[in-house]
Amino acid sequence: MNETRCFVVATDETGRYDGAVEKALDLAAQQGARVILYDTTAHGSVFSNPRPNVWAGEGEREEYDRPLDPVQLEHLGRHTFALQVQHARERGIDAYGWLPDKSGGNALADYAAQQHANVVLLPEGLDVPDIEDAESRAGLTVERV
Repeated sequence: MNETRCFVVATDETGRYDGAVEKALDLAAQQGARVILYDTTAHGSVFSNPRPNVWAGEGEREEYDRPLDPVQLEHLGRHTFALQVQHARERGIDAYGWLPDKSGGNALADYAAQQHANVVLLPEGLDVPDIEDAESRAGLTVERV
């Protein structure tokens, strides 16, 4: 039985990595892979979280505690990111988005491992601190696109 491939693709909402994301989506389409676009700039701070936290209404935190579809991203005020996910879906790709609570390579690698990702795709020029250490620790393959 073939396991569905899963790619976590690091990006942000600025548009500067759109070319790399397109290459990643091409690869995902060729391989029939599920894609989770991972917004590297969305992490929370001491004062805020990109997704509902423990003080959210009943059931709201759980609703946003899995890969997010375009509607959920819109509800969280992430219109540009929602459009990126919607674009991937229009190409026939099983695509979602993720807004991490923490930044850096360890958070990215932990999330990719949690989602059973086969590979993490990083755009050239995107600096993700500690990704090399996290890559070996989590047993992930990290590739630049």
